[in-house]
Amino acid sequence: MTRLEFLTSSKIGTLEKEEFYDMIIEKINQNRILVIEKDLDPMEKMELIAHGLEYAKNGLYPGIKMLEISVSVGSQGFLRNNHKDIIFNLITPGSSEIDQKEDGHYSITTTDQSGSSEQVVSFL
Repeated sequence: MTRLEFLTSSKIGTLEKEEFYDMIIEKINQNRILVIEKDLDPMEKMELIAHGLEYAKNGLYPGIKMLEISVSVGSQGFLRNNHKDIIFNLITPGSSEIDQKEDGHYSITTTDQSGSSEQVVSFL
């Protein structure tokens, strides 16, 4: 079963870089979809991909897809006190299909490692 998990910046802040990458790879191997409250810079993205390639040598890693999502702050809701847009990174297993249906609405289709079942996840 595919699960969507949200990793907060406070949780990420407690981890060393290698622990952070290991956690992502572990969750991807469990067919999880991650929304990360962190703006990954190009070097971090490259390091994450390289870290995953170590697992690929054993044939145990499906790869990843990454998508940066920017959320504009508004005057209402939980974003009202922030003064800048919030950047999230969506990380899915490499076999996933990510479609942006309308502004801010994404549909993600994943296939488990056996290739036999599909799960569809939609979120705003």
